[in-house]
Order: sequence, then structure tokens, then C-alpha cells
Amino acid sequence: MGAGGARNTSWTREDQSGAVVPATKLTLVNAGTNETHSVTVGENAEFVFPQLAPGQYTLTTEHEGFRKDVRTGIVLEVGQEARIDVALQVGALSEQVEVTAQRR
Repeated sequence: MGAGGARNTSWTREDQSGAVVPATKLTLVNAGTNETHSVTVGENAEFVFPQLAPGQYTLTTEHEGFRKDVRTGIVLEVGQEARIDVALQVGALSEQVEVTAQRR
């Protein structure tokens, strides 16, 4: 995206004890355009989605042995650097945790 996008959006994936969970699948979807960004992250604790278009997003985080985490209502604005931390909860992928973002 061009200069009108959010600068960077980063995420960390950890389990409930704070340990990093490698090989986590992240899917970020723009609710207005349905544009999808997906990645399976490596051993490090963070991943950055650079230059996203402003808008409302849904983030889905999945890893075998943990509940699927779905976060809706994530609003990104022009020039914003956003950070969202995800603490995965032990459980089956068929179980799901839903979180709706609220503005601060």
C-alpha cells in the first residue's frame, strides 16, 4: 500500500504461560475489501504486516493444539503503527475464542 496506509501492524503469538508458539498461522482480512493476508510465522515472537490499507480488520490465529483466536473490529488508520498481542489458549482447533477490539 502507498503512503496512505497504516505504517506497520505487528503481532506476537504466545501461549498462556508467555512461551512463544512457532509455526502459528495468521490470517488478516480487511472487512471492507475482503483483502486477505496470510502467513505461517517462524521461530521468532513477532511478525509485521507492513503498509496495510486503513480500515477495519479481522485477525484469525491458528495453531494445532490451541483454540482458534478470532479478533474482530481491529481498526487501522492512516500512519498508525498498531500492535496486537495474542495469547493462545490450549484446546482443540474446533474451539474458538472471539475478541472484539475496542478503541482506547
